[in-house]
Amino acid sequence: MADEKSQLIEAFYNFDGDYDGFVSIEEFRGILRDGLPMSEAEMKEFFETADPNNTGFIDYKAFAGMLYSVDES
Repeated sequence: MADEKSQLIEAFYNFDGDYDGFVSIEEFRGILRDGLPMSEAEMKEFFETADPNNTGFIDYKAFAGMLYSVDES
């Protein structure tokens, strides 16, 4: 799981133009639209999960942590 989390963070990092740990929603919307067949409703649901505070940015390290937070004990 740690490897998958690292890969997800690296994928987001590649879209982070100023390497500040955030990707704008609008920038990522363009990436999704170009690379993945997602409907507008699917994108909206994704962004609600990825940006729960509605800041307009995805904190991709926190997002990856949320996706991969599994109690492995």
